[in-house]
Amino acid sequence: MKKFQAITIAAMFLLMLTFSGCIGEDTGSFQVIMKSIFESSEQKLNPLPMPPDSIISPAQKPSEINLDIYWDATVSMKGFTILEAGNIYRTLPDKLGNMGVLLNGKVNFFYFGEQITPLEGRDHLKLRNAEFYTESITSFGRVLDEANTENLSVVVTDLFESDSDWSNITNKIKEKYFKNHLAVAIIGIKNSFSGEIYDVGINAANFSYDSGNDSDKFRPFYLFLMGSDAQIREFIDKWKNDLSDTKIVVFSEFFTNQPGNLQIDKAVNSKNIFGVNRLPKSDKKLKEIGISDWEDDVEFSIPTEFNLYSENCEVTEFKEKVKIFALNNGNWQEENNADKIVKFLPVSKNGNNYNYNLTLKFKPKNTLPLGKIGLMQVQIVVPRENIKIPDWITEWDMNNIDISAENFDGTKTVNLKSIAESLKSSVIADTQDKIFELDLVIDGRI
Repeated sequence: MKKFQAITIAAMFLLMLTFSGCIGEDTGSFQVIMKSIFESSEQKLNPLPMPPDSIISPAQKPSEINLDIYWDATVSMKGFTILEAGNIYRTLPDKLGNMGVLLNGKVNFFYFGEQITPLEGRDHLKLRNAEFYTESITSFGRVLDEANTENLSVVVTDLFESDSDWSNITNKIKEKYFKNHLAVAIIGIKNSFSGEIYDVGINAANFSYDSGNDSDKFRPFYLFLMGSDAQIREFIDKWKNDLSDTKIVVFSEFFTNQPGNLQIDKAVNSKNIFGVNRLPKSDKKLKEIGISDWEDDVEFSIPTEFNLYSENCEVTEFKEKVKIFALNNGNWQEENNADKIVKFLPVSKNGNNYNYNLTLKFKPKNTLPLGKIGLMQVQIVVPRENIKIPDWITEWDMNNIDISAENFDGTKTVNLKSIAESLKSSVIADTQDKIFELDLVIDGRI
């Protein structure tokens, strides 16, 4: 029987949040029988490199969030200002102005049609008045070009774009925001409406629409948010406290609102592993274990619990992914694919709260690089095909067809589903799919 040391660099992340502190000094039920690999003179002089493909964590919430409010001033928005009943829209200049106080930052107002114009002082209060809305062309793309990614940009709009289609807009969003690990959100609000709606459908038809005081006939407008995930989450939290009757979807690569309890020290049903608690390094993410018998199976399960953001696109299933690496000349080099050695099985689900068991079973001699320091990288991922937009998007959507007066529905938004699906595709195209990661480093040298 051969004994080998293993270091578990439990660089565990949940929803791309670094889970520091998850591995403590207590080794639990593991027996301490070997010295740390880090006590060797070789590793003191040449520290092990961190594993490849480390998970990107979201930016921390800043102490202040500056808001840039871009207001669509085209004539199709005028109808939101007319009626008294259920009129959130007319209160919005004040509400968004007050958000600067709640977020401890500055608020800058702009209105836009084809061009963007700043609103100085208290001029933004004019946005409550119907006579302000005179623009005939709206350019969301120009807003996107000028948006400052250091600030949280909020676009008040009915999501109509006249000089470019939304596929071009979402491509710009992907390059400027998603590829830089930033996020986008849509907040949908139903409001009373009486007025003209211009350039609807592929034939650019115009329609008169009056919701009256019937809330079932209210017309939607939107707050389109662009910024860091942390900025958007903070805005939404403050927004919910002030105005809860809204629909929200967040397009972000970060899915969880808290770190979970995935801890190697809480492993159950363990077999052929033991612990070593004399780590000379101060990194709490490091945990040293050992494998007793190279011929026998290693088995253990880690129960875990985590919550997903309720505002994100829905995740219908998670999957596991495993890679094996060997340390060669100071670098990790992938050895083989080992997808069959781990299972991530659901235990229970309550709303957005998930309970899973992460179970590993493998035979060291068949899986790990003998004679080398090996790395087993276990990742839990969100498969792209298992992400879906929320149902309210479909319910509020109207296809971009040859719309006639008979089939026009003022309670819906043309191409809303297409816009949302395009944003979903963009955010998942070039961003990470990992929710958390567990890196097991095994010293297989004789």
